[in-house]
Amino acid sequence: GTISSLQACLDKPELFTGLLTVSPNFRELHTAEASPLAMPLVKTVQRLLRERGQGLFDALANANTVKNILKEPYAVKDAVTDELVDVLLT
Repeated sequence: GTISSLQACLDKPELFTGLLTVSPNFRELHTAEASPLAMPLVKTVQRLLRERGQGLFDALANANTVKNILKEPYAVKDAVTDELVDVLLT
């Protein structure tokens, strides 16, 4: 997502007035960068995803869901092709 956003800005700067990236990647969250109040929640979410997250992943990792998620940030919706979705899922 972040790399795709940055590349899209480089490829078609006329489509953008700015770019904000938010990466809620709990796997790579460093404890030194997080609020001490948030860490118990983050650790709980990490544990739950490790132990029980496969069902959620399986439910969301389908072509229709991936295509809809990708269309959210894309200015050119036609750029989200079946081929792109297939590459991401395989």
